[in-house]
Amino acid sequence: MFDNKFAAVLVIAIVIIGASSLAFAFGPEPGGPGGPGGPGDPGRPPARDPQKFVERIAKDLGLTKEQQDKLLADAKKTEEETDQLRAKNKDLFDKVEKELLKDSPDRDLLHGYLQQIGQNETQMQIKRMDRMVDLRKTLTPEQKAKFEKMAAENRQKGPKMFYQAGHHALKAHGEITAEAK
Repeated sequence: MFDNKFAAVLVIAIVIIGASSLAFAFGPEPGGPGGPGGPGDPGRPPARDPQKFVERIAKDLGLTKEQQDKLLADAKKTEEETDQLRAKNKDLFDKVEKELLKDSPDRDLLHGYLQQIGQNETQMQIKRMDRMVDLRKTLTPEQKAKFEKMAAENRQKGPKMFYQAGHHALKAHGEITAEAK
C-alpha cells in the first residue's frame, strides 16, 4: 500500500513540476499582468514575433522588399501553425494532469496523450526547419554568407537548437559554403 501511495505522490509531483515548466513555456495568461491583452503586455517574444524576426533578419542580411514580404508571410504562417500546436499541447497536458489525479489513471490513455504531445512537438520543429530552409533558398550568395556568420555567432552564445539543427541539416545537404564552415 505504501508503495502505491508513494508512487502516486511522486507522479503528482512530477506532473506539477511539468505543469509549472509548461506555464513558463506558454507565458502569462491572456488578460493577466504581462499576458496578451493584459497590463504590461510585452507582445510576442522577439524570437516568435514574425514582424520583429523579419526586421532583424532584413537589417542584418540586407534583404530586398520582395524577400522581406516572402519571409514575413512564411513566418506568420509558421507562427500560426505552431501556435495551434502549442494550444493542442496545452490541452493535452491539462488532460494528462487531470487523468493523473484520478484514483486509477488510465495508463494507455496517458501514453496516447504523451504520444500526441511528442508528435505535435516534432511538427513544430519541422515547421521551423522548413522555414529556415525556405529562407536560405531566397538568399543571394552574399546574404547566405552573412547568415552563416550570424548562425555561427549565435552558436557561440549558447545552445540554440533552431540554428544548430538548421546548420547541421543544411551542412548535410551541402548548402553551407566552405567559408561559413
